[in-house]
Amino acid sequence: MFSYLPLLITSLHFSAATELDSKQPLMVLSRAGTLQLRYQGHTFNKHVTRGEKVYWRCSQYLVYRCKVRIQTMMDEFSISKNDHNHPVVVRPRAYGSLKLLKQRLGNIRS
Repeated sequence: MFSYLPLLITSLHFSAATELDSKQPLMVLSRAGTLQLRYQGHTFNKHVTRGEKVYWRCSQYLVYRCKVRIQTMMDEFSISKNDHNHPVVVRPRAYGSLKLLKQRLGNIRS
């Protein structure tokens, strides 16, 4: 289940050197201008808000079906599953490459 830990909401910039060791998620801005959480190098997109709770899912959910979730409430956070099924994404994929990646993953799963 969830056990809440303090949430750091001070950084809107990505620092690769300190990010992988970070014990707290950081709020960052995506290239599209939306807020994302970064935690241990992985990014999370806002999925749903219920009252004061915000549920975030791994940004690689659609590609890899990654099940890791973060739940935030006020200035605290908790992680529902801590094992990503993919490496940390270092740079964005090229435009159009997502379709090819999904096709390859579909062939592997079949």
